[in-house]
Amino acid sequence: MASMMFVQNLLSTTRKRKAKCDMEYLRTRNKGSKAQSILFEEEKAVQNITAAIVCTSIKKRKRKGPVEQRDFPWWKHGYQNWTNEQFKGRLRVNRDSFDFILSATEDLITKEVTKFKKPVSPDRQLGLTLYRLAHGCSYSTVGDLFGVASSTACQIFNEVIRVIVQAFYDEYVALPTTEDGWKAELNAFLEEWGFPCVGAWDGFHIYISSYLKNFFNFKKRYSVTNMGLIATNKRFLWAGVGAPGSVHDSTLLQSAPIFHQIESGHVLPHNVLCGLIRVSHVGNSGWRDLI
Repeated sequence: MASMMFVQNLLSTTRKRKAKCDMEYLRTRNKGSKAQSILFEEEKAVQNITAAIVCTSIKKRKRKGPVEQRDFPWWKHGYQNWTNEQFKGRLRVNRDSFDFILSATEDLITKEVTKFKKPVSPDRQLGLTLYRLAHGCSYSTVGDLFGVASSTACQIFNEVIRVIVQAFYDEYVALPTTEDGWKAELNAFLEEWGFPCVGAWDGFHIYISSYLKNFFNFKKRYSVTNMGLIATNKRFLWAGVGAPGSVHDSTLLQSAPIFHQIESGHVLPHNVLCGLIRVSHVGNSGWRDLI
């Protein structure tokens, strides 16, 4: 009897233990499934948020409106009808000078005709460039006058400037290479200005938009400094451009290679010209101790 009760108690304890183990197993499995489902929900939420961010960051492409029709009656009328004085008043060069520059640069700035927009004519490109050089107006202003967009005006201006420098600089901005050439300069200065010299130094500022302190000049504006040796007919014999506006004229001259070449006797003739006239060059008070 006692043995039977012992067996029954053992079986009962075993069943309870097994039931408890089964409950623990089920609880653990359910807990894992729940954690896994939560993980999946979090991943799905992250995916949804990422997709929303991507969708909002992609800007809808705007439909292009009709192309703005641009005309240039001001230049059309002026180029055909301005007098020589009116032409020079607007572009700082007379008509003959304009035509001369155009003939030397026309082939280099003429655009190929395509099936798209009609290219800007060479005379309009040159007129736009000279007008902006003369007045310093914005690209939008000069673009309206010559019938092009401001971005096109900027592109035309930069390209024509490069072409002008390419076509004229080496030929027209040059020092005399012979004694006769220096004699001609000296005689011209003596006849025109009453002083026997072969060139005059001067500097000037071009104002720019900048916040760099070394470009802040004594006039309380931002600029680049430019300097040149000028002949009697106001032609540049030598030019240097682009120094920061805070640089003094004397410092700029001393840093110029041509100054050291003059000082070492490799530019001006060694002997005197026209009898007792010593070869000299002049400048303003900024170069008092140098020239």
